[in-house]
Amino acid sequence: MDSLTPENLATLFDQSFSPTLLVDSKLIIQYFNPLWSTMLQLPPRKIKGQSLIELLPMEDKWWKDLIKDAKEKSSAVSSEITFNFNNQAFTFVFRVASVEEGKSFLIFGNDLSVERSLHDKYREQLEQLREGHEEVVQADKVKAIGELTAGISHEINNPLTVASGNMEILGFSLESEDLKGERENLSRCSENVIEALDRINVIIQGLKGFLHKEQQEKKQYIDLKEVVQNTLKLVESSYDEYGVQLKVELPEVTMVALGHKVRLEQVLINLLQNALDSVKAKGPDGLVELKLSKISGQKGLAFDVTDNGSGVDEDIRAKIFDTFFTTKAMGEGTGLGLSLCRKIAEDHQGSLEYLESDHGAHFRMSLPAIEVSSYTANDEILSKINDVRGKKVLVVDNDTTILNLCHMFLENSPYIFIGSTGGEEALEVMERFEADVVLTDLNMPKLNGQNFVKALRDKGHHIPVFYVSSEKGMEDYQRDKDDLKLSGMLVKPFKREQFLELLDKTFSQGEEG
Repeated sequence: MDSLTPENLATLFDQSFSPTLLVDSKLIIQYFNPLWSTMLQLPPRKIKGQSLIELLPMEDKWWKDLIKDAKEKSSAVSSEITFNFNNQAFTFVFRVASVEEGKSFLIFGNDLSVERSLHDKYREQLEQLREGHEEVVQADKVKAIGELTAGISHEINNPLTVASGNMEILGFSLESEDLKGERENLSRCSENVIEALDRINVIIQGLKGFLHKEQQEKKQYIDLKEVVQNTLKLVESSYDEYGVQLKVELPEVTMVALGHKVRLEQVLINLLQNALDSVKAKGPDGLVELKLSKISGQKGLAFDVTDNGSGVDEDIRAKIFDTFFTTKAMGEGTGLGLSLCRKIAEDHQGSLEYLESDHGAHFRMSLPAIEVSSYTANDEILSKINDVRGKKVLVVDNDTTILNLCHMFLENSPYIFIGSTGGEEALEVMERFEADVVLTDLNMPKLNGQNFVKALRDKGHHIPVFYVSSEKGMEDYQRDKDDLKLSGMLVKPFKREQFLELLDKTFSQGEEG
């Protein structure tokens, strides 16, 4: 530009949608377009001839560094900066162009104030929604406990009566002059009191655990049979109150999932309570069944809750999972139960559905097998997969404590954790995910560690394999290490440093080889 007169600049920038300034080398404003006056709500006389440093509340160094950068490179772009002027917050990115050989500088402002405000409001609303969802989930738990209160009160009163009666007998026995002769009676009463108090404690702890407000809880490997057993402690008394039959079918083998125990209990309590509501009028003829099983032909697990009630009318089946939909009378139901249950199932990469049934209702909550969920649920899976060190570590153990421990040990490491509860399942994992190293327990049901490794080698997998056992397993390791080409043994109990050192050493040796 040959001449930067106010007239030329006005012709070019007065109609611009970007706030534009011309300053001299001392940052004194020579020209500004009308947007600056509108934005700052100042008359022109209070802008022209003013120092930019004094006009806008940024540090002197910030402006001087930006101008210096523009002078050296002909142009410069600032980082996003937020400042306050006349009690109003502005967010800008400034572009500076050096003109007239560094004697003047054109400054273009990119006003991001509206975008920043919308972004902040969006984040605030998301946080409010998250908090609101947590409150709704908590309210649903409280509602469920409210519905169970009468039965739970009865459940606690029973052992209290037992304890009180036995304490009374103890008192009579202690009054006897022949305490030796009363020894057996005293011992029996004491045991009955302890057993009754233990029963009350179990019920109270179950309630506390269920009502506990979870904060950013991480998923863990959990035994689903324990989930069922904890749920039964909270609902059995309600079924007893109405005389309704509750049949439970659990598999002999361990059924493990990656998830939140209390949330899964919440789903089962809702399903069992709904089933009870539908059949309690039948009394002893009412029947509710809960079954835990593997899904045939699929890599997953399922909870099935069925009843011999009237079922769900066909015209409302499509609505039963909608938020706030309920068939109960006003004040008896919120319509949150099934919608929350489905959300919890989906949070576990599973599903909750209503299945066709010849009689009554049939709900199924499906969950992925841990071999799938542990792999896909890893928060850092995508970054680790592209990492040359992102090796997949398969840990085979039917003890959920060991699986949770190893999972925790590999957090914030370059390794990808895959858990499996048995040899047969682990063989399927190898076909699907091709792990880079295997650590297996020795004592497992069905297919033990030794037979699992034999089958692994027979299938042509030549990856490093380690036994994981106590010192007692050293003899098995010495026996099998040559025939099964074992890479070593990790002795229980072990620490994180030992676990990671074993993996680091294994893969560094492999790279060197």
